[in-house]
Order: sequence, then C-alpha cells, then structure tokens
Amino acid sequence: MQRAVDYVIRLADTPSINEKKAIIREAAVDGCVEFFKGFQLAYDKRRVFGVKKVSGLAVELFDETELNEPSSTFNWGEFEQLTHKLETRQLTGDAARNAINDAAMEACINEWNHFYRPIIMKDMRCGTSDTLVNKVLKELGGDALEYLVPVWKVQLAQDSKKHTGKMVGKKAIDPKLDGMRLTAVLDKDLGTARLFSRNGKENTNFDLIIADLEKLVQRIPVSIVLDGEVVSDNFQSLMTQANRKRKVDTSDAHLALFDILPLADFEAGICPMTQMDRHDGLVELAADLQQISGGRIYVIPKLIVDLDTEEGRDRMKEFYEETVAAGYEGIMVKDVNAPYECKRTIAWLKINTV
Repeated sequence: MQRAVDYVIRLADTPSINEKKAIIREAAVDGCVEFFKGFQLAYDKRRVFGVKKVSGLAVELFDETELNEPSSTFNWGEFEQLTHKLETRQLTGDAARNAINDAAMEACINEWNHFYRPIIMKDMRCGTSDTLVNKVLKELGGDALEYLVPVWKVQLAQDSKKHTGKMVGKKAIDPKLDGMRLTAVLDKDLGTARLFSRNGKENTNFDLIIADLEKLVQRIPVSIVLDGEVVSDNFQSLMTQANRKRKVDTSDAHLALFDILPLADFEAGICPMTQMDRHDGLVELAADLQQISGGRIYVIPKLIVDLDTEEGRDRMKEFYEETVAAGYEGIMVKDVNAPYECKRTIAWLKINTV
C-alpha cells in the first residue's frame, strides 16, 4: 500500500480534477487513514498550531534513495503527538520551533516536505481542496464518511420579505446588532476558547473577551459553541481593530450572545434542541458571564410574541420601531421550536431597516 505522502505527491503532479478524484478514491479504498487524517488536520479551521513558519528540508543535499528512506524514529503517531501539543499550546514559542525542527530532522525527508510540514502550515499544497476530498468521500459513502474534513458553517438568516408566509405563530425576537458576527468555540477537552468569523477564520484580536471565555471554560461541564456578535460604540473603529495585525485596541468591544449549542452538535451540523431551550441554556450562563466579564459578554434578551394574534403583530411592530430608533439595523425573528442548523434557514428571518 502506498504511503500518505505518495498520494499527496501524485495529487500535486496532476492538474486533472478527474485524476485527483481517482487518487482520492484510491486512497479511501486502500484504507490510507493517515492521508485523510492529514487533510482533516490541515483543513479543519478549528485546528490551529500557532506556527507561522515551518522550514522544509533541502532536497538537493540528498540523493533519491535518501529522500524516501523511511524514518525509524518518527512516524504518524509521533506527528499526531506533536500537533496535539501545538494545538493545546503545550508547545509554544521557542519550544514549539525546537520540537518541529527535531521532528524534521528525524522524519523521512519527502514525508516531511510534502506531508507533515504542509499539515502544520494548514495548506497541503497539492492543488486539492477539502471540498474536492469531501465530494469524493460523499460519493463513496459508508465508512468513507469517517474521513470527511469538517467544514465550518454557522446558522444564517433568510430575508423575511422572501418568506412572508413564515411570519406566523410564536416567535422569539431580538435586535439585529450592528457589529461583527463571531462564534466562540469553548473546548473543554483542550481547555481553550477561540473566536471565529462566520467563514471560519480565527480572530485573536479580542484578547479581553477571549480571556473571559477561557475562564468560562473552567466552569462548563462540556464543550460548547456560543454564537454572537461583537459590538462597540463605533462600528468603523471596531472593524478596523478587528482586522489589524499590530497596535490592536479592542478594549471597548463587547460580545453579545444570541445562541448556544453543544460543540458535538455544531460539528454534526445540527442541534435538535429548540430555539427556546437553547436560549434558556444561554440565560443560565448569564450570571457566570456577568461575574467573569463584568458585562463585557452578555446575553441578548428575547421578546416572545404570537404572530397569529393582532396583539403579537402590534408588539413586533412596536419593537421594530423601538430598535430602529435606538440605532439598530432591524430585528431578527426566530422560530421558537426550530433546531440550530449550520446553513441558511427560514428558522431565522431578518427584517432590515433598508
């Protein structure tokens, strides 16, 4: 059976999508688990190793036999241990660089340059995306689905104007904030709290919020995802600071939370708990959040209305007018009985001012 690196090199050597798909299919049929675990480590946006530069080995210093000579001291198991320590920040700074350099010197040269190093760099560099890998695996189905690369998706709202027929029954309503959507992943196993954009890009600029969330990790029984919006008094300043590389000042930022779900459900793409059950769970965290953050992180209250009644429709209209007058973008109208689904859904409807 071919090694994982052999499949990667073959993928890099062909521009043909059909040939790439055939290679991925072959790796799955052959049961090359390391190949797919490597892609998962490289392209799962939640897995980061805190390393910006990883040196490759100069191939011109070795002959062909030496390039492919298997390592007797460094294998996939050793590499998984290394990435785990990097991911959990057991190795940082000089210690991380030294451990990576030691691994490079012990590993098979081609495996390091074309497999291990690209994984740490979060780019397999073989002209093959996680989308293509997942497409092939879904076509194969069965056991192959275990190898799927996790794809970052959050729940998104539909425009209420396109779904007027859904504006009925009991709804939970909250303000549509003028901020930046950020989703917090609190991993109990890793002891970490991290913020991600709606597209899955990690944002480390909100250090005070992250520090507060790290304290919350110590109090929760299981890993969770907190969905919300980062806001401040000045939207333009917020966006500038959110994307800065240096001299970052996000001290006036607050994280406004509107949803919560178990991390396991988020990874599965759906949380069967209803909107109101999830909100109740979020409210249960409110006291801890206040104690930890002093109001820097807070839960957005929800107004419950019945749109099948005139009273409910009038109350929603009043709430909309009040929120717009207060400077908000509009309101969000949410189905109280709906699950959280990692896609755009009619369970959330937005009513904008424009």
